[in-house]
Amino acid sequence: DSSNLPDMWKKYADDLRGFAVEYDTSKLPYLKKNVLPVLYTDDEIDNTSNAVRWFIALANADAKGRTLEEDMKVMGKEFYNKMMKCSLSTIFIKRNKYAFEHEYRMYFFKSKIEELIEKSNLSADRNLDLSEAVSAIYLGEKFDLSDDANKGIIEKLKKIKNEKNIPIFKRNINGIAEL
Repeated sequence: DSSNLPDMWKKYADDLRGFAVEYDTSKLPYLKKNVLPVLYTDDEIDNTSNAVRWFIALANADAKGRTLEEDMKVMGKEFYNKMMKCSLSTIFIKRNKYAFEHEYRMYFFKSKIEELIEKSNLSADRNLDLSEAVSAIYLGEKFDLSDDANKGIIEKLKKIKNEKNIPIFKRNINGIAEL
């Protein structure tokens, strides 16, 4: 429950002045398959061999006058999968000092992005529509309901709450209260 992680609110929500959106990945199947937890470790991750593999793959594709994607097709699916796993390892690893984040990250391969665009889940400028997966909205403790700029946000949130039946909560000293 990220709504109650003080360090996350300090780091990512302007020290409790911002807001957080909660998503239910089961509502969008492609999210469930493409969201993975981050591994937190202080062990050194040696990606030298991964980098060497990429340079070899790029050099081979260039020498043959092909794009990397074209070359990967020629090299075979097994090689392509190994290359993707090598590059993904660096995306999903962070130092232990960030373990408080309990972070999950989303990834899509280029072929999946094209499929999402075709199915209208992703706009041409690569914005993903996650609105169907929103399960709750949390306002920070210092989110000023009377601030003029925030009043517009509150009105939009209330409209969303009514249209989509999404609960909106505000953090306070005693915990969390629904608006």
